[in-house]
Amino acid sequence: MYRQFAEEALERIEGTLRISNSPMYRERMPRADLPYATLWPLSMLQSALIAGAEREPKRYLPRLESLQQTLLAYWDDKHQPPGFDAYPKGNDKYYDDNAWMVLNYLRLHALTHDRKWLRWAQQVHRFVWSGWDEQLGGGIYWHQSRKSKNTCSNAPALVSALWLYAVTKDAEYLSQAERLHAWLTTHLQDPEDGLFWDNIQMDGRVDRAKFPYNTALMIDANLWWYRLKRGEQFLREAERLARASQKHWLGWQSRAIEGFAPFVVKLCEAYRHLAQVADDSRWVVLVERTAEFVRTLRSPEGDYPEDWQGGEKKDPVTSLMALASSACLFWLASTS
Repeated sequence: MYRQFAEEALERIEGTLRISNSPMYRERMPRADLPYATLWPLSMLQSALIAGAEREPKRYLPRLESLQQTLLAYWDDKHQPPGFDAYPKGNDKYYDDNAWMVLNYLRLHALTHDRKWLRWAQQVHRFVWSGWDEQLGGGIYWHQSRKSKNTCSNAPALVSALWLYAVTKDAEYLSQAERLHAWLTTHLQDPEDGLFWDNIQMDGRVDRAKFPYNTALMIDANLWWYRLKRGEQFLREAERLARASQKHWLGWQSRAIEGFAPFVVKLCEAYRHLAQVADDSRWVVLVERTAEFVRTLRSPEGDYPEDWQGGEKKDPVTSLMALASSACLFWLASTS
C-alpha cells in the first residue's frame, strides 16, 4: 500500500510540477514565488527517486540521470570550490543544501557502485567543508553570508565525512568527522535531553529551537561511529537520542512523529537505520504509524500538507517539498 502512495506522489510531481518540454520543475502550484524550484526541495525529490531506485532500479535510475541534468542548472563551477546555488545562477549557496546533496550522491554510489556519484559526493563535500573556520571554536556556516553556524549544516557534513571515510579510507575525512562531532556536542547539544539546538550566532548566542532533522543526523552519525567499531557507547547514544526525539516530537493524538515534512522524514530515516543496526522493531513501527498518519492527510487529488500536524491539520498543497517528502516517507514504510 505505501509503495503505491510513494509512486503516486512521484507521478503527481511529474504531472503537475514538471515544466512542459523542460528539465526544470516548479516549486508549487498554482502560484510560486519563482519560476523554478529551489535546490532543497529538489534534493528531497532526488532522495525520493533514490528510494524508488533502491527497489526498482530500471524504473527510477533513468529518472535520476534526468534529474542530474536538471541539477546542473544550479551548479556553479566558477566558484572556488564549486558548489550548488539555491537557485539557478544565483550565487546564493547554503552549506546545508549542499550537504544534503552529498548524502544523496553517496546513496547513489552505494546503490550503483558507479564512481561518478562518488566523485560528485567528494566534490560537493569539498564545498561544504570550505564553510568551516575556527571562529566560535570551529563549525560550518549555514550560508555563504557566514552569519550563523547551524546543526543542519554540520550534522549532515559529519555523516558525509564518516561515510566518505568508510568508502575511501582517506584519513582526512576521519579528521573532519572528529572535529565536527566534537564541535557539535560541545556547542549545540542540550545537556538535559541530548537533543540538538538549531544554531549559534556569531556573537555566541544560541538559538535553542529544536527540529527533528538535526537530532536525526546525529543519530545517524553515532550509528556510523558504531559501524566503524568505535565502541558500543555510540549505539547506546543513538538509542538515547532516538528515545528523546520520540518523546519530544510524538503527537499525543496521532501517535506519530509530527512536524515540518522534510524534518520528519529525516528522523524516520534515522529510525529505520537504528532499527536495522540495533535489530529493534519498535522504530519500524513508529515509522509505519507516521506513514499511516500522513496517509490520512492526503487530498482526493493526491496532495499532502507541508506540515504534518495532528491537532491543527494543515491543508494539502501541490508542492514539490510536500509530495517529495511524502514519497520518501512512504518508501520508508514500504520496506517493512
